[in-house]
Amino acid sequence: MTYNRFLEDNRSFVFRIFAVMKAQTNDTTRAGEMAAATRQANHSRDGEWRSFPKVPNLLQFVSTGTFYRRMKVEGKLYRESLKTNVFSTAKLKLADFVKGESGAWFSYGS
Repeated sequence: MTYNRFLEDNRSFVFRIFAVMKAQTNDTTRAGEMAAATRQANHSRDGEWRSFPKVPNLLQFVSTGTFYRRMKVEGKLYRESLKTNVFSTAKLKLADFVKGESGAWFSYGS
């Protein structure tokens, strides 16, 4: 059986397959667009810093991937490197720092 003959005999089946494939492609595209919008919402205005809403005071410098902790000292904002590119390690280092420095002369804030 040739390909053309198969298409003629099974026309409705082939059209249903293409319709399902197209629907899946459109849903995937929309999901990708929504994920991209969410990613952009967590970036700074210049797009160089990425914040993490579930982990306060943790930033990532986008171009290098390095994580930083954010703190305020006497009202001035400081960023200090956590010297890692791994998210889970950065969270642990930030937690260790916060526990060890509670009540110190700086405050955390946005």
